Amino acid sequence: MMLLAPRNSWTSYLSSLVSAVGLISIILYVAESTAQNQMELPQLKVSIAAFDFPPMAHRAANGAVSGRAVETVREFCEASNMQCEILFYPAARAYREFESGGVDALLSGKVGRLEQCCSFADWYYPFRAGFIADRPVDDIPETEEELHGERIVMIGGWRSAYSYFPNLAELETANKVQITQSNSIVAAINMYESDRVTLFWGSDAFDWHFNKLSLSNDKRNFRALMSFPAGMFVTRLRENHDEILHRFNQVFKTYKDLGNLDEDNILIPDLLKDTYQDAPLPE
Repeated sequence: MMLLAPRNSWTSYLSSLVSAVGLISIILYVAESTAQNQMELPQLKVSIAAFDFPPMAHRAANGAVSGRAVETVREFCEASNMQCEILFYPAARAYREFESGGVDALLSGKVGRLEQCCSFADWYYPFRAGFIADRPVDDIPETEEELHGERIVMIGGWRSAYSYFPNLAELETANKVQITQSNSIVAAINMYESDRVTLFWGSDAFDWHFNKLSLSNDKRNFRALMSFPAGMFVTRLRENHDEILHRFNQVFKTYKDLGNLDEDNILIPDLLKDTYQDAPLPE
């Protein structure tokens, strides 16, 4: 004998199912309509400055500018009918070009000084900084007291460690910690791998470099001590500021609603695989 749910339960279930299907259809319709409306916008030319930071932004072996963040931005540009030219510069020059109004936008971390002149778009991906070390994560220092006796290598120009540890310079002067500045990520990795240092201040994005160098290490761990958004600034010095920002924010929302972005707001692998070009290892 088959047991049937009460009629009211079935009615309620079917009603819920119809409502759910209807809601999904509405969401897809709105998203598709939004994307179609964006493609019908007049084409807008946009110049975007970027600098080397693989695998998010870099030059591929053939010289083309690519990267996970770069290809995500290109996808947004195409979807909102913006003809985006991504101009690759050394980091310092990229900031100069942008702050002087030479380009419309800049791919960058959310730098405080830029908020006075520019607008940070809604789209962002997290940039995580902290220590890399050959020890369990819980044994990697997170306080200034735990730094005593450590030998640290960091990339020259990176100031994030000094933001997290406000007394780091004083600790170095007092010989409680030893700090070495490296001129590149690869040089810093070489110092770390040769045991000249005990801690490497960097990012989980440095996994790309370790993998390129075929440096597998089951004991190596990364402890994220700070995280801040990286994305796109749009300058207010250019007349198209409002339109660029509006289109970029709208298409980001559409792609997010459609599930086309991963948890870090980068294009999902199925959408990234046809455009992303990897970089050779920097020297």
